[in-house]
Amino acid sequence: MTTGRIYVLDCLRFVAVTLAIVSHIVIGLNLWDSTASLTGILAKVTTRSATPSLLILFGLMIEIVQARRYETDPGGAPRRAISRSLDCAFVLILVAAIDFVLNRDVTSIFKYLVLQDDHFEFAIFRLYVVILLLVPAMLWLNNRIGAWTYVATIAVVVIYDAATRPITTSPPYHAIGALFGLNSYWGPGAVHSLVFVVFGMSLGAIYRRRSTGATIFAAFLMLASVAIVGIYIIRNGIMDFMLGVNELERFRGSNDAEYFAYGILSFGFIFAISWLFSLIKNPAIMRLAFTTGSHTLTYFFMGNVIINLAVKITPDGPIAAGIAAVGILSASILSVQCWVWLTAKPWVRRLIDGARDTVLNHIGLSIKPPNMPKISATPSA
Repeated sequence: MTTGRIYVLDCLRFVAVTLAIVSHIVIGLNLWDSTASLTGILAKVTTRSATPSLLILFGLMIEIVQARRYETDPGGAPRRAISRSLDCAFVLILVAAIDFVLNRDVTSIFKYLVLQDDHFEFAIFRLYVVILLLVPAMLWLNNRIGAWTYVATIAVVVIYDAATRPITTSPPYHAIGALFGLNSYWGPGAVHSLVFVVFGMSLGAIYRRRSTGATIFAAFLMLASVAIVGIYIIRNGIMDFMLGVNELERFRGSNDAEYFAYGILSFGFIFAISWLFSLIKNPAIMRLAFTTGSHTLTYFFMGNVIINLAVKITPDGPIAAGIAAVGILSASILSVQCWVWLTAKPWVRRLIDGARDTVLNHIGLSIKPPNMPKISATPSA
């Protein structure tokens, strides 16, 4: 690979999103009861690691890509983050429009953009809309106080959780929960997700600039995660812990510490799988992993659109559902390849970039503060 990208991270994206799509296929096609057997429980515990892994990877890329860009272009990096947030918002509006056309439901846009409980398969786009808007502030802090950004973020999450947890049973907690993480059932909320994001940022800082502060922070979170999981298993048993991970309304839906501990520890397992996958040097497989992994949101979006269509047409029965599952995954990967081919056309690229720039230019004053002093190329530890 000569693109300057880190191939193992593209493999990590590919593996994580594939796990998420497989999880949604199992739910959508009702392939098996993920609590009825040990095999089903273990499979679901594995696929549940997809969301934490994607959020940790999100933080990794903030440090590896955005922070480096911020050092030389402090206006352009925030602009790119806000642009990506608009992309995710557009995806939500698009699926809401499709849902409205198919079902004539006037509440479609509200459901997709606000409610967490409905249309869970697109919930991560809501997370990204909010978190990407926070990236400029995190870049600014990271450039000035380094690893203390991670500590401050965790402190904010802990204080926020303590302040809001008592009111999660009061309406309209669904709408608030979708944006800020108040017992939103599907979880994790945007604020609580920052735990994964800053952990990823610390790993990125270790990789990019050998930050001592980031190393201490990452080691502390990993040790704390081992302790949280260990104490829970000692008290309640390993089977109850796996069921807690498995059932959305428990650890994940309640933004419990056990979910974040599980996410941090399971990331190591997912990264190991991705690293082994990256060792396969077959050119076709490498090209497939590279193109699909570098278009994560497209892969995830198309996969879930295809799942929703397949649910309506798949016959009953395990054999038909199994064939449909393989077909959905294959069609999802193929759709990404088609998207990459289409967007390589200059006129398509100009159309997309022009539409995005038109929107950004209207809010450009809020993105690029005038006369911002040049930032040192050497960030603090």
